[in-house]
Amino acid sequence: MRYESIYPIWDRFEASSLTELEIDLQGMHLKLVRNVQPDSRADSSDRENEKPGGANVHKEEKEDDFTGIKAPLTGTFYMAPSPDADPYVEVGKSVKKGDVIGLIEAMKLMNELKADGDGKIVEIMAQDGHLVEYDRPLIRIDYV
Repeated sequence: MRYESIYPIWDRFEASSLTELEIDLQGMHLKLVRNVQPDSRADSSDRENEKPGGANVHKEEKEDDFTGIKAPLTGTFYMAPSPDADPYVEVGKSVKKGDVIGLIEAMKLMNELKADGDGKIVEIMAQDGHLVEYDRPLIRIDYV
């Protein structure tokens, strides 16, 4: 088995809700484990409304009404370029079209998330350093 043939398996694993996958193929052993750390601060009612990536969406809220940035791919969301750097954005901060507002790491590649219009950050729905899934709301923006 060639290493390139692992990528489709990795992509499917990343897109799934599985926390662990183990495969033996053609004499090769592959084990994928997702690092899932439960948030002990959240009470049980918060956990019922929690979506992957740490985004809490209340049941009455419709995703069609969402204005802001959604995850363009599955990966790990970062709010700053490095652990010791200031975050790209904070609630209440104004952004201009094209401003970098976060990063998603997927398969060891950093993908910049950019504001798609001028506005003000209203809510940051994803948690820094946590997995986010494709098309999940990350940052709510009140566009001007």
